[in-house]
Amino acid sequence: MGFYRYKAVDRYGKRIEGEIEAESRLFVFERLNELGHLPVEVEAISAEHSTLRGTRRKSWLARGPSRAQVTLLTRELAMLLKAGLTLDGALALLEEEGRANAMRSVVTRLRYELSEGRSFADALAAQGDVFPEVYCNMVRVAEASGRLQEVLEQIAAAREQEQKIRTKMLSALLYPSFLVVSAIAIVTLLLVYVIPRFKLVIADAGAETPESARLVIAASDWLNAHGTTLALGLLALFLVVRLALRLEGFAHALQSLLFRLPVIGRLLKANMTIVFSRSLATLLNSGIELPMALDLSRRLVRARPAARAIEAAVEALRKGQDFIAPLAGARLFDPTVINLLRVGEESGNLAESASYLAEMYEEKADVLIKRILIVLEPAIIILVSLLVAGIVIAILSAIISVNDLVA
Repeated sequence: MGFYRYKAVDRYGKRIEGEIEAESRLFVFERLNELGHLPVEVEAISAEHSTLRGTRRKSWLARGPSRAQVTLLTRELAMLLKAGLTLDGALALLEEEGRANAMRSVVTRLRYELSEGRSFADALAAQGDVFPEVYCNMVRVAEASGRLQEVLEQIAAAREQEQKIRTKMLSALLYPSFLVVSAIAIVTLLLVYVIPRFKLVIADAGAETPESARLVIAASDWLNAHGTTLALGLLALFLVVRLALRLEGFAHALQSLLFRLPVIGRLLKANMTIVFSRSLATLLNSGIELPMALDLSRRLVRARPAARAIEAAVEALRKGQDFIAPLAGARLFDPTVINLLRVGEESGNLAESASYLAEMYEEKADVLIKRILIVLEPAIIILVSLLVAGIVIAILSAIISVNDLVA
């Protein structure tokens, strides 16, 4: 099997191009003719230069489609199936539309896998990390039950809601992050470039330097002398932490600590509850049995302590025990979460209870973020202002002492 890049004209006279993995150039020509395209040019390319290779195995040189592109593809595919198109017809229409090369390559590959007689779920799984395991399993169950269009709509809705929450949190952190970065830049600029100039003036005057000015000048001297070392040290610390986070024990201990913090812990718990509840509700509504739904939800929860608690719940369920007890014993989920899950289990409406929990905690997270920002933004502004004002006042006091000496 090799990789080929092709250019062709579709049945509407529109020029299209893409990539395909095939046994030979002749096979590519035959495949394009089967799809109703008129081949114009087909050339062999190496695996390193193929975007199809990037869809199945991630590389730091080649990036696959983004999460937003996959979500949009899912929504459009569900709409086309709802309109009465066949799966291959819907993919063909999406392939002909102008979209990012990585996404078009994925659609082309999906059509190729389907033409080989594979199921849609297997075709999705063959794309590597583009479509998560949860996504593929939901599609597999949907194909077996004949509810593909409905399940694709549920997947798209869940992913859109997740992206909405993520975007909201990132947007909320953007302004405070900008303030912090600006504060660091301003203070660094003052200490590295401005203070040394005033230091020379004060030293030439020979006046007695106030204590506050000496502290500022000492900080400036240290930063100018060890700035490069400090920058390299911070970079090394960042890399060490990144590597340490890959260790199960370190990541678990750090996340457990963050969960115990007063404000950040509440926000992390709310986000964890949203991801778990939303994924559990979507999986159950798509027809997946509870043990598998819990296991797949565990893989979506990034918090290691919560993932361990859910894993214990799966084991308890397989042994015929109460699966909610391990969740309650972990003390990571609020009592409201535990009680609503128990009510849902006893009433047979677990999916509905999980969906309600997701909506409730989305509202809680939204309110919590707004409250944090109301306090955080003015606090950062005040701290930055006090820090800069302290440096300026210290230097002005030294300049005043010089003027007093001259007078």
